[in-house]
Amino acid sequence: MTPRLGLAAFGAGLLANLGKFCVIRLRPEKINKKMTVGDTFIGWFPILEEGGIAIDRSMKSFPSGHTASAVGLTVILAFYFPRGRWLFLTLGLLAAMQRIEVDAHFISDTCAGAAIGFLIAGLCLDQRLPLPKLFSRWERPVLESLRAHEENYTLKVSSQADSDQQQAA
Repeated sequence: MTPRLGLAAFGAGLLANLGKFCVIRLRPEKINKKMTVGDTFIGWFPILEEGGIAIDRSMKSFPSGHTASAVGLTVILAFYFPRGRWLFLTLGLLAAMQRIEVDAHFISDTCAGAAIGFLIAGLCLDQRLPLPKLFSRWERPVLESLRAHEENYTLKVSSQADSDQQQAA
């Protein structure tokens, strides 16, 4: 795992989990179906209130940490392996859809998680910032090795296909 990949996935998940302590929202599995969207939000910064409130799992819906991590990972993997970007995008989307399907999150929770994932991954990729420049310097040897391996594999596969065609003719 490269530092950029780790920071994007874990950083996005961490930021989303910190957000859960700022916005308290009930999970879909715990609401009355007659409630409005506004009724699902319980409060802002409940820890700062006098006495605070105990925050259990049922009140940590917004934003989706799983989706944030999945999208952060998706963006960085698409950067490393552009040919697989549609596969990575599909897997990130499936992670968000799974969270909605099991009634762990609302669509808005997963959209907020995806935005956090894009934000952190973007910060990890923006070469105008000092940290991504450092990442690039560390990763250069690893990426060159991966690309050389990919080229060797592509050459072997294409030479095997050529020899199969010559034998068939």
